Order: sequence, then structure tokens, then C-alpha cells
Amino acid sequence: MPPFLGFGRRRCLGLAVFVLLVLGLSWNVSKSGGDDVEEEDFAEEYTTKPFIFNSSLSSNLYNQFLSPLPPPRRSHLRIQPVPLLPQPCLSEWLTHGTLLDPSCSRVEQPRLDFVWTWLNSSDPLWLHQFNSYRGRQSIPARHYRDHGELQHSLRSVEDALSSSLDETRRGSFFVVSGDWESERDSGGRVGQRPSWLALPSERGEGGRVLREVSHSDIFAAGGGRELRKKFEKRMEESLPSFNSFSIESHLYDIPSLSPTYVYLNDDFFLLTPHTSSSFHSLPFGPVIPFSFSSPTFKTPFNPNPNPEERRFWNIEPGFVGSSNKGSFSGGDESMALERSNYLIGERFGHRPRPTLLHAPKPLLSPIQHELNLIWWEKHFSKSTRRRFREDGKTKPGDYHSVWLGETFLVERAREAMLWSWIVVMMGEEGRKGRWEERERDVVRELLGLPPTVKITDPKRPSSSDRSLLGIFFNGANTLNSLKSPVVTVNQTTLEKRHTLRPENVRRTFEALGEEGPKGNAIGWTSLDGPAPPFGASSSSCSIDLRACFGDFWPDNARQCINEEASNIFKRLAFERPQCGDCLLSALIQASGPLGTSKLLPAQSSTFVANFPVDPPSSSPFEEEPQPHLPLTESWKKTDFSLRAVLGGGVWGAEVELKDWCERLIARYTASSTKDSTSLFARLRTPLEFKSTLKLLETMEPKVGMVAMNDDLPDSTAGEGKNGGREDEGEETVRLLQQWIEGKWSGKGGWED
Repeated sequence: MPPFLGFGRRRCLGLAVFVLLVLGLSWNVSKSGGDDVEEEDFAEEYTTKPFIFNSSLSSNLYNQFLSPLPPPRRSHLRIQPVPLLPQPCLSEWLTHGTLLDPSCSRVEQPRLDFVWTWLNSSDPLWLHQFNSYRGRQSIPARHYRDHGELQHSLRSVEDALSSSLDETRRGSFFVVSGDWESERDSGGRVGQRPSWLALPSERGEGGRVLREVSHSDIFAAGGGRELRKKFEKRMEESLPSFNSFSIESHLYDIPSLSPTYVYLNDDFFLLTPHTSSSFHSLPFGPVIPFSFSSPTFKTPFNPNPNPEERRFWNIEPGFVGSSNKGSFSGGDESMALERSNYLIGERFGHRPRPTLLHAPKPLLSPIQHELNLIWWEKHFSKSTRRRFREDGKTKPGDYHSVWLGETFLVERAREAMLWSWIVVMMGEEGRKGRWEERERDVVRELLGLPPTVKITDPKRPSSSDRSLLGIFFNGANTLNSLKSPVVTVNQTTLEKRHTLRPENVRRTFEALGEEGPKGNAIGWTSLDGPAPPFGASSSSCSIDLRACFGDFWPDNARQCINEEASNIFKRLAFERPQCGDCLLSALIQASGPLGTSKLLPAQSSTFVANFPVDPPSSSPFEEEPQPHLPLTESWKKTDFSLRAVLGGGVWGAEVELKDWCERLIARYTASSTKDSTSLFARLRTPLEFKSTLKLLETMEPKVGMVAMNDDLPDSTAGEGKNGGREDEGEETVRLLQQWIEGKWSGKGGWED
């Protein structure tokens, strides 16, 4: 081979590298369907072609960056802390329901971030990726259309919070968008970005900071326990993702995200002034937008498929709860919700649970992380690979992580309060984890029954014996025929609780130096007992002592059986959840108008685990142990004893049980909105949209938040399945854009 050929090759290689660098540097530029990629070519392949009403919205910008590396293998093994009140304030708040300690006024509130997911389906590169993976699957275009809502949703939140005095809680805005492998740069990725965003150096100057996040940023952190090859395989199988359920399940892994954040769709708009405490506060936790009277699911989320439908569900057969069989329509969330409720039911007991309103959802990233510690290996590691949402025709497997997180928090709050009383307070005070006669007397006193008495003649108890026993005879004359007493707990007395009275809520936030909620009000808190519909929504509840306590409670001549506290807890909390709900209501009432004092162990109670000082290498507690309950998938297979719950994270240290239980209850404290001032509006026709605007002007109380849901027909020609036509669709979008631009015309500091 002539020498000059080798020299030429090196020069050619150097020139090629230089050209690639130039091309890479010039890639992050504005695109508008350029010469290399024609939008029409891809649009023809997109059978459910989206509406494009404003050509300025289809100008495309891209970010280019290197593919992310796998995170440290143990980064996801740790239980993450939830922001709490400092211990003196926390103890006063949970015991007495007040914040009078001087240190409470110096509490540092956590930053509150806001997160949006966004995409631009008119982008030709995105369409190319979409068509490459969807195959023959028919997918509603409305799931992906962009009418410019995000720009004004951001402005609406900034405007709604601008009058708030709590500057210390002013967090960042995050916009999460899709990305895919670069065809020009090996090892690189290309991500979407809104055309109206300023350059990173100009974003947020003098105001709120907006940060862009790609799907690969958050999906990369999802495993946390994977070797490099397994990580690369999961990323290859998961991205690009067009599945909102899968994307939402990774949001808590956004880099630098605050532990407290609010998740919004890009069609959410805040209409009235709000504060950070409208969404989250240290005393009340997240203010969750539950729909306790949902018209869609009156007895929601109980999967009970018949044999023909069972193939659609990843559940075990045999669970019977509701006659609701779920919907298999393409745009529906019911299948993911049903499957999610099955997971929750296996862990906390099967029963119907409320839906969420279509409104901003306040979330806690440590709680979303806790979900993954429980369900990642068996469930979420598979669902994250689903590029598209199930539609009744494709293989099932989606989970609704946002609903899971909110519902998990409420179930944990109930579990923590019952466990604190049943296992810690009742089971550990000199009884070594057992319930005996003393505990029966405590239950009798709590429920207003007389104490245990000695029967002179068990075969023929006197009338006074019958009265003292508090047992219904129904004509029987021997103890062998006696029935267990059924005790009624009057839940209307919960109205005497002062926790959520306006004057008390005002004093609570004044003590913290923080503004109270605006734009909505707190209607329920876990500190006042079980959530509706199992709590104070009914006037009373009943406790059948024999049914609730089993062989622990006497009902005939047989000797009753003393029982492990952890077994009593499992029976009341999960096996007979209505018993646990009613018992918790009784305990809250016994605590008085404020606080949860009856649930908490004595200040002197301590626990020492007989574990080595050096923690095992596989333990999730590599830093300060965070109080939490078992990270297990099934309550039936879980040991809830004090040793099992505390032992894994203590290693010989003495634990003050009252402080530990207070931190446990506070970790899972949650609340919900009252008489929600949010409105869900469907974009279908110009007439309906105008009616919605009129409703917004006249409703009392004023609507604080509106969701403008795209329900336009998927076809661009003829009549769609929702009864609209193309010209009506274009007019509806024009009216929407006119309304949002007129209402929020001022640019944010992050806009170009």
C-alpha cells in the first residue's frame, strides 16, 4: 500500500471528526420542517393526524446532549426523609394540635416546585419516532396535541402565586419533554423544547427559574440497582416513551427536584390567587384533590373480571368487591387505576377507593420513591418499558403512579396511627407485644362498655351480670348462647373537632409565619381520622367486638385467647378494615377537639433492638433511620411487631417510642380539598367552550382552577366520534388560544 494513502486516511479521519463537531454544535437550532425532514411525509403516516391550527406553534427547537450514565447502584436503596416540623413543634402539634412553642416561628418550610409534562406532536422528528414504534396500534391524537397551553399554564401559576408572601417556598418550574437517540451523533440524544423558551443563560433572571428535563434524565435513575448492561437494555426498551403513565412514574427522579412538588398537565390553569399551603404544608401534608363523590366511579376500582375479561388484568382471580368491571376504551384510565388499586388492596386491604380530580396534584418525592422500593422489581420495572398506554387490545400492564402515590400516603397515614396505638402503645407497655386482659379493659373503656366482671354462675348469669357484661342476650339464658356486643361510634361528634375550623387553621399558619391556603380549603385531614367514604361521611359506625377482635374477645363460656399485638393490628387494619376505621374514629374522638394524644405512647417508653452496631451492607438505612412501616407487597405476609419494624434501622440504639411514632405519623400526614373549586371542561365545540367561559364568570364560589381537556375529534376531516367537525375543531382551538392569551398575556422571565 502506498505510504501516502495511510497519511491521507489520517487526514480524512481528522476532517471527518471536525465536520461532525461542527454539525453537533449547529444542531441546537430552530427547525420549521426543514429540507432534511418534511413534516408532511411523516404526517401522512400518522393516521390519527393532529390538528395544526397555528403555524407558529409548529416551529421546532431541539436540545442535544449525551446519553445519561447509570446512577450509583445503591442510590435507590435508601428511605428518603420527608420534610417535617422540628421535634418540639411536631410533638406539640400531634399531641395537643397547637404550635405555641417559640421555635415553631423559625421553622424552615420546604421549597415547592411545579412540574409539567409536555410534547409537540407537530414536530416531524417526534412524529418519525412515534410512527416507528406504534405499528398498527390506533392511538387517540388528542393525547399528544399542543395548542400552546403550556406557555399559558406556566404564566397562570406564576400569576396565581405572585401575591403570596411565602417567598422562602418559591421553587422552580420543571418542564419534562421527550427525547430520542441522535441519528447524527453516536451516543448522543435529541430532545424537544418549546420554541418560546429563552436560552438557558437567560432563563429565570430576576424571577422564577425554569429547568428543562428530558425523559432520559428521569428514566435513567429509575432502576438504581442495575448493572451497566441491564441499565442500557432497560433504557433501550423504555425510550422513547409515549406512555404518560410510564413517564409520570419517573417524575420524582427529576434532578434537584424538591421533596414537595406539584404535578400539572399542560392544560391546567390557575384562575385565582393561591399560596404554597394551598398545595402542601408541614402541619397538614399534601392537599390532595380527591373526588369523594365521583359520578364516574361510585364504587371505584375493584377488579372483578369474568373469565373472558381476565386476560386484560395482571391480577389474581377471586377478589370480589364491586360490580364495576372497568372500561376498556382507549382513552380511559380505568384499567391502570384498577390494577393500581389491586396493588394497594393487597398491601392495605381490598375495598373501593376514591378517584382524583383532574387538577394539580401535590406529591412527595420520598413517598413516590417508597412506592418503587416496594413494587419496582415485580411491577414497575416492567411497566416502565411500555411505550404506549394500553387500550384494551394491547397487552395490559400500566399503573397509575400519581393515584398510587396519593392513595398510598392516605393508607399509610391510617396504618401508622393504628399501628402506633395497637402495637406500640397497647402492645408494649409491660406486655412484651401481647394483648391480654388489661387491653380488653382499655377497649371497653374506650367504647363506653363496663369493665370485666366475674360471673358467679356462668350457666345462669344474673340480670346485673348481663348488664355489666354489655352483651345482648336475645332471649338466651346461658353464656353459651350470648352474642357479641355491637358498639355504635357516633361519628357526628367528629364535627366537634377543631382541627380544620377556619380560626384554628389561621392560627396554625400564623404560628409558622406562613400564609394559609387560598383558592381552595382543606376539607379533611388524616389527623381527624379515616378519609371519606369510610370516615366522617356517615353519621356513625359499628364495631362488632367478636367479629373485629376474633377469639381475643369473649362471647361465651370458652376462655378467650390472648393474642400478639401485631396479629390484632393485622385483623383490625386490613382483614376487617371497617373495624379499624371505626376504632380509629373512637380514638380520635377520645383525643378531644385537637391533637391525637390517645394514639401516642407514653414519653417514657423506649425500645432497644438487639442488633449489631454495624448495619448490614444491604440495609436501606445508610444514613439517619427514617421512621416508616414495612416495605412489603402483602399485609398477610408481613411481620408488624415492634422488633420487626424498628429493628432493621436501630442497631442497638435506644429509641424513644413517642418521638418515633410522632415522626412516623407526620411522614404520612395527608389532607384533601374541600368542596373543590376546580372545573373540568371538555374542548369539543365552540358553543361548549363559550358556555364554559360563561360558567367560569358566574360560578360561586369562584373557580380557582380549570382544566381545558382536549376532546376534539381525532380525524381532520368529516365528523369525529365526539360529534364535532373539523371546522368546529379549528374554531374551538382559536377561541381557546384567544382566551388564554387574553388572560395571561405577560411573558414569564423564562420566555424568549
